[in-house]
Amino acid sequence: DELWAGPTGSLLAMCGGLLFGRGPTGRLRPLALDPAEWPLVCFSPEGEQALVLEEEGTALLCLATGDAQQRWPAPWIPVGFDPEPVLMDEQEEE
Repeated sequence: DELWAGPTGSLLAMCGGLLFGRGPTGRLRPLALDPAEWPLVCFSPEGEQALVLEEEGTALLCLATGDAQQRWPAPWIPVGFDPEPVLMDEQEEE
């Protein structure tokens, strides 16, 4: 079980293989996604969204509703926000 604390009271929690999330206001709710074995999480500066590494790519989550707003297939991994989501291609060659 793991817990990721974001800004302004937002959080993600893994419990029993299930992922739960909470935005800056609202309640803890289950999230419909399959997180990676070693999840990588990046919160937006206001804590309303989170990028989460899934088994098959990365999802942009709305923490107020628990819905995935956008998905990118692997090998894209979350890096952060600037102010839009920033992802990196982990297979990119120099």
